[in-house]
Amino acid sequence: MAEVHPTAIVEAGAELDADVRVGPYAIIGANVRVGARTCVGSHTILEGWSEIGPDCQIGSHVIIGAPPQDLKYGGEATRVVIEERVIVREFASIHRASTGGEGVTRVGAHAYLMAYVHIAHNCQVGPHVVMANLASLAGHVEIGEHANIGAWPASISSCGSGRTPSSAPAPPSCKTFLPSSRCRGTVPSLSASTSWGCDGTGSPGRPSRP
Repeated sequence: MAEVHPTAIVEAGAELDADVRVGPYAIIGANVRVGARTCVGSHTILEGWSEIGPDCQIGSHVIIGAPPQDLKYGGEATRVVIEERVIVREFASIHRASTGGEGVTRVGAHAYLMAYVHIAHNCQVGPHVVMANLASLAGHVEIGEHANIGAWPASISSCGSGRTPSSAPAPPSCKTFLPSSRCRGTVPSLSASTSWGCDGTGSPGRPSRP
């Protein structure tokens, strides 16, 4: 049975699976589903048509499922899907999709989103992605599995779906990441190419970074 703090608000219609824990002053909307053993931190808001997978850790003051910041959005029942074992740290925000595409913003399994990360509407973030503090994605971005996005990028506006791209701190925008590459600098440029194992996942033979 879910454990909900007395000060939290869970609207009628919300679905909480077994052993979900909801912290103080959290708000969970009527169209939200939270998977088994997921923890929802204090003051967090889960709204819209949002699905949170099992074994996730949602930190405090997180917002998931807010309407997209898109002028063409007209209140459609678009979604956010957070797959299993995702960690979302404090003050991160993940917006539901706008019109067009598949109508879903998705974060893949085992992703780690650090404090103040922002994921905009219709983004597709692959499994095992790590986004460092304050990293932000503009709408409709696709991030391949095992990607590492460094701290402070102001916006990534288009990103290829290849494995293991990574960004060093503070490029204001990066149009395209090549697979197994790094992007850095105030004017983003390719700074290195890596091969973290034959499948790009960091298996044995992973070299040190420059």
